[in-house]
Amino acid sequence: MLKQANAISEELIEWRRDFHQHPELGFEVHRTAAKVADEMEKMGYRVTRGVGKTGVVAEIGEGSPVIAI
Repeated sequence: MLKQANAISEELIEWRRDFHQHPELGFEVHRTAAKVADEMEKMGYRVTRGVGKTGVVAEIGEGSPVIAI
């Protein structure tokens, strides 16, 4: 996973800057959640939106171990 993150580090920095330019609070992070879900889907992950209102769950692989970030 670290290798994958390093491969897209410049893009991750752009996302962070975008999130900071469009701040959202509490459970009102609709734009941020949509961006995260859209990007994870583009990467080929199975995504569930709206978990706990604006949460996003991305399934990466199958089996054990299960890791939450």
